[in-house]
Amino acid sequence: MEPWNAGKHDSVRRLEKNRPAAPHSSYAQEENPDGNKDGAHGADAPAARRFSYAPVSRGPAGHRFGGRLGRVYRIRGPVLLAGAALLVTLSVLLTCLLNHLFSPRPKPEGPVFLNEALDVPVRTVLLTEGSAGRPGIKREIQYLVIHETANPGEGTGAKSHSNYLQAGGDGKGTSWHYTVDDHEIYRHVPDDEVAYHASSADGNTYGIGIELCVNEDGDFEKTFDNGARLAACLLKAYGLSANDLRQHGDFTEKNCPETIRNTGRWGEFTQKVKDYLKGLDK
Repeated sequence: MEPWNAGKHDSVRRLEKNRPAAPHSSYAQEENPDGNKDGAHGADAPAARRFSYAPVSRGPAGHRFGGRLGRVYRIRGPVLLAGAALLVTLSVLLTCLLNHLFSPRPKPEGPVFLNEALDVPVRTVLLTEGSAGRPGIKREIQYLVIHETANPGEGTGAKSHSNYLQAGGDGKGTSWHYTVDDHEIYRHVPDDEVAYHASSADGNTYGIGIELCVNEDGDFEKTFDNGARLAACLLKAYGLSANDLRQHGDFTEKNCPETIRNTGRWGEFTQKVKDYLKGLDK
């Protein structure tokens, strides 16, 4: 019997012998919808359409995923990474925001000399250092003490009270840091020095005294607002909050600030201060 390839030319046999093996396909054959593994859709289906191939993917455990599952696996990975990166970014931004809102504000080394308080001019006419009303004692600022002048006479605005203190005041050394009216503010004593206004050693030692004018020819509503503006600026400057606002009446039985207390407007005043303070924090 002749060999199966006896009729072939030697050169053809050598080519067949040396032909490399078909490489392993990276494609997996899919069955067609009618269940035929060979992919035929009827006897007359064109040969070119009898087979459908889909790329093969490998999962983390080496499993092969073909078709739609493989595509889902390849898409989901980058999406998860992008989501994780977004969460990290949001976490960092939230941490920075919380630090900004709740970290203690730095306090200045010395007194702050404002030229204006949210558009209200501040004029500095200091008492003579070493005088009865300005002993020059340095202290730590812990709160603001709100007063009213209880002086309804015409013309008794901030400048009038500045002149009064410069002339020696009541002769007992009574003094305070600021006087506020409906159009301007006067400073009499540096913020970081003791003044005698609170009828209390604690109030005098740690509080900045602010007097609101109640002169009949003035606009108390504007004075009320200007006082809130000044308070917000001072709280901001010294790292304090609206919780550090005090009334003169907190240190003594005196009904002061009288108008504000009698009309139940202390809550309104503190809210104004908070609103201005928020604006300064932006």
